[in-house]
Amino acid sequence: MKRFSKLHFGNIGKAFSLAFVGITLIWSVVSYYALGRVYVSWQILLGNLAVSATLSAIYYRARYHRVLEYDDQRFRLHTGSRTVEGTWRDFALVSLYHKGFGVFTVRLYRGDLGGKDFVEIPASDIGLDASVFRFEVIRLIKHRLRA
Repeated sequence: MKRFSKLHFGNIGKAFSLAFVGITLIWSVVSYYALGRVYVSWQILLGNLAVSATLSAIYYRARYHRVLEYDDQRFRLHTGSRTVEGTWRDFALVSLYHKGFGVFTVRLYRGDLGGKDFVEIPASDIGLDASVFRFEVIRLIKHRLRA
């Protein structure tokens, strides 16, 4: 089974920023009520950075990280803790969809192209050339339809 994955530094940055601001605010409130003032030192800052890095890594893996696994018969797309699975023979049509900002997805349709029943594989987000991947998916679907 082929496996593709790519780190998204924008999402990692969002997760880190959210964790760092949250931990800093929590420390500020705790130190204010415990000491009567907001206590800040280099050790506290480094501790906040370390805890933020750990929490953001966990949050990124649980929410944003994408992994695509596929072979000649099926595919599995993990996005954080969510998983979408399918077999190539379930789909009849393929299109390349531009979502904006350079993000391309390969859409797999169960019916016609105008239908609402489709699965998106974010090819550019997982580090694949979307156009090349689309043609590979077309080959896999045609191969499965003939079998």
